[in-house]
Amino acid sequence: MSIFASTCLVLTLSACMSTDAILLDDATGINQQVDDMEKIRNPVFNSETLRFSVSSNGCTRPEDFSVEHSISGGRCEVTIVRHEADFCKKVSSIIDIELQWSLPTGCNGMEIDFMNPELEDNVPQYGRELKSE
Repeated sequence: MSIFASTCLVLTLSACMSTDAILLDDATGINQQVDDMEKIRNPVFNSETLRFSVSSNGCTRPEDFSVEHSISGGRCEVTIVRHEADFCKKVSSIIDIELQWSLPTGCNGMEIDFMNPELEDNVPQYGRELKSE
């Protein structure tokens, strides 16, 4: 087998063995693959509002995010996904984001687990502000 054919075979098999999570996007109802989860801080859900903090370079907006969920082991696993990268060049700061979101019917009565990794404390908190839809 040629080196080219061997390389193609390895790449094809590697692509098929992806272990990334697949979650249901609550806004679109479409399953999406999550490659690099957004780091968040202090997520809070209050009946129809989801609030959390993220790092921003100056252009982050609530519209840049969606909420996805899956049910596993009797728990509602919630993931916040950023769809638009923040390419502004301001000094990074931590901002609060508020999204309108209702608990999916399948998650009623379940404990909510936020699956996003924790946002580290090494991001300066200059200009802390609240942005909402």
